[in-house]
Amino acid sequence: MLKDVEIPSNKQFMDLTDQTYSRLTIESYAGKRGGRHTWNCICVCKCRTIVNGGDLRSGNTESCGCLMRDRIIEHNTTHGMSKNQNTMHIKHDKAML
Repeated sequence: MLKDVEIPSNKQFMDLTDQTYSRLTIESYAGKRGGRHTWNCICVCKCRTIVNGGDLRSGNTESCGCLMRDRIIEHNTTHGMSKNQNTMHIKHDKAML
């Protein structure tokens, strides 16, 4: 379970609770780490993670890591039929022999 921390009360602090950035929804404030405000987030894949608020707002962090996995799978899939682009070509070349 991620630890909830009391939200700072100064006027410059931006409460991001319940906001969604790409695949991440902010659940609660996680405190300061390395001088930066961090947030407890849940991803659409149900994975929980702690993310720097600046990275959320700038778009540097869009998911728990599942977005990169999905993009790699999509990139390596040819017409939704195979995981390896060369598989179909190799099979055809062997059939010609």
